Amino acid sequence: MSKIVGDLWFLRRDIVSDGFDKALDYISKIVPLKIYRFPTGKKCWTWTVPEKWSVKNAYVKDSKGKTLIDVKNHPLHVMSYSLPVNKNVGKKELMKHLYTKQERPDAIPFEFKYYQRDWGFCAQHNRLKDFKDAKYKVFIDSKFENGNLKVGDYTIKGKSKKTVVLIAHLCHPCQANDDLTGVAVLINIAKEISKKRPYYTYKFLIVPETIGSIAYLSQNEKIIPDLKYGIFLEMLGNNNIHALQFSRQGNTYLDRVAKYVMKKTLKNYRKGAFRKIVSNDEWFLTAPV
Repeated sequence: MSKIVGDLWFLRRDIVSDGFDKALDYISKIVPLKIYRFPTGKKCWTWTVPEKWSVKNAYVKDSKGKTLIDVKNHPLHVMSYSLPVNKNVGKKELMKHLYTKQERPDAIPFEFKYYQRDWGFCAQHNRLKDFKDAKYKVFIDSKFENGNLKVGDYTIKGKSKKTVVLIAHLCHPCQANDDLTGVAVLINIAKEISKKRPYYTYKFLIVPETIGSIAYLSQNEKIIPDLKYGIFLEMLGNNNIHALQFSRQGNTYLDRVAKYVMKKTLKNYRKGAFRKIVSNDEWFLTAPV
């Protein structure tokens, strides 16, 4: 599991991108994935598959030509799905497009605007002191084009058609815990279950967050009646206590089993009602149909 995270974390894994495709190809060599493709512009219920995005170069230079931000130093320095830009701007305008996190001054934040057209850079908050000039050169060489949003599906048939679906998202460039750790754990679980003939059918989905689950379900509505339970795996690699978020119903068999297992195996954990701990693809798996 650590090797999977180590090999993939630094890739530019935006939701429709070469980096995401490369990561999915890597995983397909570990477990046999069926790859679903959803083209740019495809209507998926009330959502639309976005364009493929890539960036070749991006930087901010001060009035003396000194480079203050350079995407070549770290991919997160440019906002995901940023528009191309090539102009001189004042400090006030630059600050409107420069994202930092005051509460984590040494970290480069991950920002994205998949459906809004805008440009932006990201930097450590403690770097703001370097921006002393009145004028700056901003340059982003990015590209939008038609592509395919991809979902990886590994299904293990059980004795019953009733299906337990486990999901983790592969997007978010240069991030390990959100959610490559979930992907790594999902792969490990899949490999273990594949060694036996389970009662339930198990479906393991590796998706771009939110839009991936929506695209997959909207184009495979016939499987929805057989989906018995769903588990979303996220942020499983940090040094923290586990969190259990219950289903929308709150007292299903899976809720009770998960609560029992955590109580028996963990010294400490926290629990919460549906969407009170996190809000992710579980929202769409239990939406009214």
